[in-house]
Amino acid sequence: MTESDIKKIQKQVHALERENAILRQEIESFKKILDNMKKNPLIIGSVERVLEDGRVIVSHSPGSRIL
Repeated sequence: MTESDIKKIQKQVHALERENAILRQEIESFKKILDNMKKNPLIIGSVERVLEDGRVIVSHSPGSRIL
């Protein structure tokens, strides 16, 4: 194995280490987003009416209606 081969391999290793670090940061970011989604309650509603233009009127548990 030549010195040139070793340098190429070292560059590849460094590139993979950088990619690994970026992916680990991305995973942590997704974990935070997922944890946040688990904390906030989701609103459950039902479709009251579908309008001719495709919009819908939705009502949800507190009694509000949303267009």
